[in-house]
Amino acid sequence: DYDFFLDSDKDSQHRKEARKQMEYEVMKDKLWFYESFLDLRAQIFVICEMKKRVVKLHSVGQSSVSSQHSSTSS
Repeated sequence: DYDFFLDSDKDSQHRKEARKQMEYEVMKDKLWFYESFLDLRAQIFVICEMKKRVVKLHSVGQSSVSSQHSSTSS
């Protein structure tokens, strides 16, 4: 009986390690997904800002667009 207890203990320890490893993998996946999600949000934000700026420039008119371009490029 005693040997059985020893074996089961070792087994549960092994299972614990395996579970830890799995949790770690899942966490890594989540973290990677979260980071890429943040990346995506940042990109979307930048694109929206650019679109807003473009719309503003167009609403201002073509004449001031060229002057604004020269001031921002310097």
